Amino acid sequence: MQILFEGATETVTGSCTLVKANDKNILIDCGLYEGNAVEHLNTRNLNFNPKDIDYILLTHAHIDHSGRIPYLVKKGFKGKVICTKPTKDLCDIMLPDSGYIQQKMKKWDMPNKKKKEVILYDMEDAYKSLTFFECVDYNKEIEFGNNIHIKMINSGHMLGSAFIEMYVKENDKETKIVFTGDIGNQNNNMLPNYESLESADIVVIEATYGDRLHDEVVSVEEQIRQAIIDTVNQKGKLLIPAFAVGRTQELVKYIKSIYGGLDEKYKVPVYVDSPLAIKAFDKLLQNIDYLNEEIKQEYQKKEEFLMFEELKLVSELDESTYLSTKDESMIIISASGMADFGRVKQHLINNISDERNTIIFSGYVAEGTLGREIRKGKRNIKISGEKYKQRAKIKTLQGMSGHVDMQGLIDFIENFKKKPKQIYINHGNGEAKENLQRELAKILCKDAEVIVPKRDIAYEIKNILTSKVKSKFNLEEFYDQKLSAQEKILFSIYGEGIANYAYFQSDSEIPSGKLAKKQIENLDKLGYWAS
Repeated sequence: MQILFEGATETVTGSCTLVKANDKNILIDCGLYEGNAVEHLNTRNLNFNPKDIDYILLTHAHIDHSGRIPYLVKKGFKGKVICTKPTKDLCDIMLPDSGYIQQKMKKWDMPNKKKKEVILYDMEDAYKSLTFFECVDYNKEIEFGNNIHIKMINSGHMLGSAFIEMYVKENDKETKIVFTGDIGNQNNNMLPNYESLESADIVVIEATYGDRLHDEVVSVEEQIRQAIIDTVNQKGKLLIPAFAVGRTQELVKYIKSIYGGLDEKYKVPVYVDSPLAIKAFDKLLQNIDYLNEEIKQEYQKKEEFLMFEELKLVSELDESTYLSTKDESMIIISASGMADFGRVKQHLINNISDERNTIIFSGYVAEGTLGREIRKGKRNIKISGEKYKQRAKIKTLQGMSGHVDMQGLIDFIENFKKKPKQIYINHGNGEAKENLQRELAKILCKDAEVIVPKRDIAYEIKNILTSKVKSKFNLEEFYDQKLSAQEKILFSIYGEGIANYAYFQSDSEIPSGKLAKKQIENLDKLGYWAS
């Protein structure tokens, strides 16, 4: 069995992992890379032929996990996409929207580029890809044949999101691999908490916030309430870039709750300006049984779902344009969450230079996106090719995240009754993954390997469970051996990684310089340097 990390290794976005086992080729997610720094990776050659893929197991609908599925279909994928019903329902609106955005971006870029434009897929490709989807229930065992079966378990990240438990039997021995996808933050105001898992031999875990803790000194609701009061007192607008699916609806629920106890003078109009977000309201309503108990009880009358008097849903573009130039206090929630595309860009153009206004970011913004540039507090911001003075107040909602923080990731592993023997860390930037690697290594000590995989590297799994993890040895003693000058240079660069790997592979207590040299020559192929 092999695991190949095609995406989300050196970045947060672009999730795509290939499992090759028992003559089956199974992808876990296939998402878009997002952000100027990495979006070129969407068009690079894949390390597999889409025609050879038997299944895509989709953890959830977010585009950085699902967004390249239409591209695979375009390139000949004929297998099945397995996911929960809510994930399929959300992909019904999100994938065509992604195709539409790519078509529009190509059209906008054409006059300024002489080179041939590359488009991953269009709306037609997206709609075609949806015909390959098959829905499964949570906690139901699905047989793939060839001694492989899976389960999908609620991961609490977004509507329909799932951990994937994969069971692979080889040589009369069964290995259980858990793919976390994105692990949901606890106590979400709409979703149930994730379901704890009892055991795993191998875990592939995300690390979005692997190097930090969420600041929850002040509740999310109180942060929003104070921002509304402060902005209205300044006669300004409160602009919230937000993910159209999930985050927008959470924000609306918070604001509805706030307005229930707010002075009338602060109850300004609330506009949701995103056609995709409006469609998502309906999808949530159709899948209300997947939401938390509070939501189910509160909205037994489904026609009242998240609605309140001051809330206005904006679908038409001319209304959005008028809204953007209107000079009165209001709250605008608009996509995209990273501010890279969508109607929010026009709202930023018209409002970022007014010191009366406040811009609040409500979720993760990737490096290389417009949202990240604004959050850095730069005085001059380039939007759609033009520079604007940034005078509006910039805030970030603390504690409002769809991902657990560093401690939450540690807790997830510690909650296993039977701890994994091997952990692969992906879906995070370099610092986040390396920090999580150190923290997990402290907890698991010598009982497990914690690896930061390298992109495009196939990791062999067959010997993992039968090998014993040896304790670390004296590095100085290792270095004092008669190593060549080349070996010493490489050892000084890669240090403990070389020593421990060579030691782990050797039968002797202290590996020889010759063995170390051999490992030095081979480890690039194994991608060990990334760990």
